[in-house]
Amino acid sequence: MNKLISFWHSNKEKNWFIVLLLIIFFPVGIYLMWRYSDWGQKPKYIITSFFGVLVLLNMVITPTENEPVSKTDEVESNDEAAMDEVESKDQHTEAEKAAEEQREKEEAEKAAEEQREKEEAEKAAEEQREKEEAEKAAEEQREKEEAEKELTPEQEIEEAVRDNPRAVINDLIITTDGTEAIVSVTFEGRDNLTLNMVKSGIYENMSNILFSLKELDYEFIDITLMAQLPLIDQYGNEELSVVMRGNYDSTILENINPDNKYTVMDNIPNIALNWYEHPAMSK
Repeated sequence: MNKLISFWHSNKEKNWFIVLLLIIFFPVGIYLMWRYSDWGQKPKYIITSFFGVLVLLNMVITPTENEPVSKTDEVESNDEAAMDEVESKDQHTEAEKAAEEQREKEEAEKAAEEQREKEEAEKAAEEQREKEEAEKAAEEQREKEEAEKELTPEQEIEEAVRDNPRAVINDLIITTDGTEAIVSVTFEGRDNLTLNMVKSGIYENMSNILFSLKELDYEFIDITLMAQLPLIDQYGNEELSVVMRGNYDSTILENINPDNKYTVMDNIPNIALNWYEHPAMSK
């Protein structure tokens, strides 16, 4: 029995076996033809029609209704059942095939949409990354250019003098040949509660300017620092006048100690090469 089943499964799709069954037992042969053969629709319909005609002829020449049902009737009934089963299976197969094709189409469309979204996201990320890299490169280039930009000696000295937010510079004169320099700075003193506090503010501005110039690599022949305050003369007229002036040079810059700024600030008049103080500052 197992051999017979194995023989059936191994040969049911072969053309010679289908032809053989069409000859010896056409209902099964027709079923196999429709189910497994690749003969095309036209040959299948011709063969099926041929056996259908045989069945009709057999029905015409069969005995009357009063006679018992012959074996031919039973065969015809079996043939019809087989044909119905074949048609039903074919219809079911076509429906499954159509559903499978529709499902594959939808999956392909979904995959294409996902791929498109992925590519757009990657493109946007790449553009953002390129933009950030370009901005970073531009910033680095700008910083490089600023770092490479050389200041003139006058510009460098001026930046050092003005690097004191407390001092309001009224006049700044710089003379230099590149290595030696003469500097004259005039700034405004700040009014305060007491005269000593006004003088302390002037001393602080002067010392801060000296410490800034000390960091530069120049030979300062003379550094003149002048502080101005508005004074009222005997006629009641107010005029901005120099109330303190000190002269310094590179030797003094070398000697002042940045670690003791307050000591230097208190001794601004004492370390000066020349010192002038308006009488109004001694009252």
